[in-house]
Amino acid sequence: MVAGGASVRRAVCGSGVRGGLCAGLIALAIALSGCVTTPVPGNADAEATAARLEQVYGRARTMYLGGEYQRAFRLLLPLARRGHADAQYAVGFMYYYGEGVSRDVGRALNWFARAAEQGHPKAIEARARLTEGAEDEPGSESPP
Repeated sequence: MVAGGASVRRAVCGSGVRGGLCAGLIALAIALSGCVTTPVPGNADAEATAARLEQVYGRARTMYLGGEYQRAFRLLLPLARRGHADAQYAVGFMYYYGEGVSRDVGRALNWFARAAEQGHPKAIEARARLTEGAEDEPGSESPP
């Protein structure tokens, strides 16, 4: 351990954590430290935009759950085009089941693939099922 390692361990883990577990926690903290981004000017604008997109997505989801599929789709499609993974999955789901739009398995697969590329779990499952030829269901039966 580097000089001062014991004091780092105490600062990170406290005195009640065993050495091996603490070392693992420190290694995890170091690995994750590369994931933290430095705020840049205008980041507040990005956060505000993200909050607005989530608000629109929430309204669309409420409409969908209320059976207002066409209105929900009209809100979701622009979000999906902007890269919102949940909206991309929802648009794919709606295309697959023909909710608010004409059923189109090809378009559904396209939107599932876009969301899957961002790591959306339901989209990954749906894409896999559709590309494996399981036409019965794209994956989770839960709505977007």
